[in-house]
Amino acid sequence: LLNILKSYNVKATFFVTNQFPKYADLIGRAHREGHAIGVHTYTHQWSVYSSVDSYVSDFNKMHNLIKNQTGIDTKIFRFPGGANNTVSKKYAKGVVSAIASKLTAEGYVYFDWNSDCRDTSTTSVSKITNTVISQISGKKHAVVLMHDIKRATVAAVPSIIEYCLSHGYNLDVITTQTPPVHLPIAN
Repeated sequence: LLNILKSYNVKATFFVTNQFPKYADLIGRAHREGHAIGVHTYTHQWSVYSSVDSYVSDFNKMHNLIKNQTGIDTKIFRFPGGANNTVSKKYAKGVVSAIASKLTAEGYVYFDWNSDCRDTSTTSVSKITNTVISQISGKKHAVVLMHDIKRATVAAVPSIIEYCLSHGYNLDVITTQTPPVHLPIAN
């Protein structure tokens, strides 16, 4: 994916985990190539929602890994499952709201998405491409949820980039200054 983005001179935002530690060095590479890096979680386990302290501990481990790989103190993050996830209710009532309040007070900005390529439910490159194109149409700011560990998603990226570039879209990274895209917090 990084090679594809480089070939188009397009920058992306990666909300990263440490699910696959052998790829941690790619966080540094992505940063050096101009991509934005945000915290997703260290473990990407739903159990991070068992308490605010559990989440923050996991979050801080990932934040530190990012800092070690990039030298930056990233201030952007994305909740596993998004702010509107309902799985967190199984672990602790109101935990996502409490985490959002705590981390926002500490200067972090969370982002959800307003376009979902649905790569967790399909392996069809054409479906992923068409879903993104239809969902970004008419939006002033589109934040597209994609998973770089999905082969079909990576394969769809060139067509999506070509569509965006040929239709006047600006492809840019998320920063703390980006208008936030939030789903309604469900817990």
